[in-house]
Amino acid sequence: MIIKSFSKPIILVGGGIINERLLSSFIKKKLPMIAVDGGANCLTELSIKPDYIIGDLDSLNKKDALIDNNKIIKIAEQDTTDLEKAIYSFDAPAFIALGFGGKRMDHTFAAYHILYKYVHSKNIMLINEEDISYCITGEHQLNLPLNTNIAIIPFHPISFKKSEGLAFPLDNLELKLGSLVSTSNLTYKEHISITPKDNNSPYCMVINHQDLNALEIINLFS
Repeated sequence: MIIKSFSKPIILVGGGIINERLLSSFIKKKLPMIAVDGGANCLTELSIKPDYIIGDLDSLNKKDALIDNNKIIKIAEQDTTDLEKAIYSFDAPAFIALGFGGKRMDHTFAAYHILYKYVHSKNIMLINEEDISYCITGEHQLNLPLNTNIAIIPFHPISFKKSEGLAFPLDNLELKLGSLVSTSNLTYKEHISITPKDNNSPYCMVINHQDLNALEIINLFS
């Protein structure tokens, strides 16, 4: 059940490693902010007050100092992660998730599982210290600075018709885990296009965000 809908992209903050530069730039855009369980502890340390706190709340400290009780949403079910609880409880044009990796690999894999699971219904972006990850299907076009590190990781075997603007083209390549994946690619043009042969197979984009600002990151989905 959707608890609240937003007209703007929302920031989700978890308890992992957070890129504070990008968090600050998203805050300046006045985007709604949701603390996901232990992510509220991280925001407290940064003197940032979220709009809501959501999760099973097993990692939450100093609850009374954070936010009004009517803004704390406890979901007790244990069949999903706290990140997924936030994803299915809110609706927004995009979910920008910081702090969902970097400490435990099982948590990181669980976050990538969410990218795959909701690829057809939600725009979700994971941001760690250096990279942005999101899952898409079909043709994808984006603008990036020259020499940006980029990777295309298949969740299922996927064949590509062509790509433009990449140092190592995907033309007529099949990417498959255990066989071939496109890691450590680079942009040599500012406009990039990727065209798979199958518009329904999900694939993951991993992009270095060092030279990107908040608006450029948000526009990756448009």
